[in-house]
Amino acid sequence: MKKLLFIVFVLVISTSCDKNNIENTTIDGVWVEVNHKTDSLVFDNQTTGLNLNRGTEMRNGFLLPKYHSGPYMYEIENDSISLRWIASSSSYANKYYFKLDLKNKEIKIGNFFVDSINTGVILTFTKIH
Repeated sequence: MKKLLFIVFVLVISTSCDKNNIENTTIDGVWVEVNHKTDSLVFDNQTTGLNLNRGTEMRNGFLLPKYHSGPYMYEIENDSISLRWIASSSSYANKYYFKLDLKNKEIKIGNFFVDSINTGVILTFTKIH
């Protein structure tokens, strides 16, 4: 009886692990913004983080990453994503619109970084790998 319970326990654990890996790998990869093609999101299924790559710019004579580039912690809930920029002094996450379309390899997300693009705009990213 103990062996049977142990086998059932192992099967349940291994089945639940497989489901989590499938869910995580669906968003895993590099996603490029479709209009300007200068910003990209990099999701890694090993963490609950993403990296916003925005390129570099000259500031005060130094070549530096554009503002708000870098790592973010995220949590997806239905049609929204909670994001917290790691470099921020705030421990609070902000919610933005989020829609993952795996069939068309697209992510639609509210503009969560400040630049010349209006922050109320929904950005579209397409998966490149």
